[in-house]
Amino acid sequence: MNKTKFIIALSTMFLIFSCKQNDVLQENIVEKETIKMFAKTMSDSLAKKGSIVPIKVNPDSIKSKLFGKNQNKTFSLMNGLFYDPYLSSNMYALRDMPLTFQARGGGANSANRFLQTNGRGKELVLTSSDNPSTTNFKVRVLPASSGIPYLIYSFQENTPISVGQYSNAPNNKVLFLLNDESGSLYNASWDLIASSSNPGYFAIESQSYLEQGPGGMWDIFYNVVELKDAAKIGYGKYSNKPQQDFLITPRSKFTLSSMEYVNDYNATVTKGPDIILKGSYTNTGYSNLSYDIECLKSEFLSSNFSVNKSINFQFENIAQKFKRPSVLQGVINLNPGSNIEADVSLNSTGYTKNMLTKVPFLISPRTKVAIDYKVASYTVSVDFVAIATYQDREVKISGRWTGRVISDEYPLSDHSYIITDIDTGAPKMVKLPNPNLNLNAVNKPLAVQ
Repeated sequence: MNKTKFIIALSTMFLIFSCKQNDVLQENIVEKETIKMFAKTMSDSLAKKGSIVPIKVNPDSIKSKLFGKNQNKTFSLMNGLFYDPYLSSNMYALRDMPLTFQARGGGANSANRFLQTNGRGKELVLTSSDNPSTTNFKVRVLPASSGIPYLIYSFQENTPISVGQYSNAPNNKVLFLLNDESGSLYNASWDLIASSSNPGYFAIESQSYLEQGPGGMWDIFYNVVELKDAAKIGYGKYSNKPQQDFLITPRSKFTLSSMEYVNDYNATVTKGPDIILKGSYTNTGYSNLSYDIECLKSEFLSSNFSVNKSINFQFENIAQKFKRPSVLQGVINLNPGSNIEADVSLNSTGYTKNMLTKVPFLISPRTKVAIDYKVASYTVSVDFVAIATYQDREVKISGRWTGRVISDEYPLSDHSYIITDIDTGAPKMVKLPNPNLNLNAVNKPLAVQ
């Protein structure tokens, strides 16, 4: 009886196990079928859309649309916005050098901001990781007579990116990599337009993909590249979206080589409080003593370079020091002399200067001399242009420097001298050879009367 029960139980367990195995097998079959169906759906979708082809461009047709009735009409969406005077020359200096395009804001997946190639003849996609083999691009600058401001190439594939469309879905415009450079490249014509709301970012504006807006026959606009969702790139009318603004960063680091201050007509000079250097010395002896009295003061000298944001250059020597402009009697000198210390850099906000001047004195016996030595202080704001190089390439960075400038400009009579007989406490007078002269013009020590 027990044996029979055991056989029945064993049979039941085997039956249950067989059923479960059947269920797992069925689930695997269903999963495989689902994957096959998904792949087929994707394949069918691609087949329906067809292959990617460049959009057809008739340059004469574009010109007639834009200028047929009003030669003075400007249709660029960026007209009147931020202007970098060195953008054109800097882009020429960057020709064929590797650089990246990173959006200010992502699409559905905000982490995916870098433009990335996906092979020739395929759409560009978005990625969160900066992989030089797929995220490196280069710009080529053509002669103005070509009508093409810039061509943007995949650095790896060495073919240009272009506006394209699917052969069976012409309204589905995409950003893709051409198979080669054969034929017209007007569909690969781009301009880089600085954002006014977000300096340092650029719209990638197609010069071939124009659309008619709702505002009538003159509402014609150039489309710009726009991030759409997690990995999709499309186009749209520029509207300051984070998905339309791109940071352009060269891979190579440049070396700051020189800096000059420019546009004295645009400089401002504001007089600040005088700085007082203090010094003293006591002659305890019983004969005259020639002595250089040291006057000292530690003072913070501010410095700030506000760089006009444009191409996102990286510098090998960001801490390179340059000279401040100089000021004398409220008048700025944009070309500081050899005696001016190089103490300002792009990444510094200033430093504490230990100021020292020596006043030569002929001190009579048993006399103490105390000096309050005045130095003029100014706040200066002035335009600057810096030059940076990489091998044989040269770029310019502009902006405005604001900082503090000191000037040892006061005549001898403007300083304060307190001279005391240490035995009687009686005051004495200082003998100034010429009160209107600056100390630097005096050839002999000041004397006590």
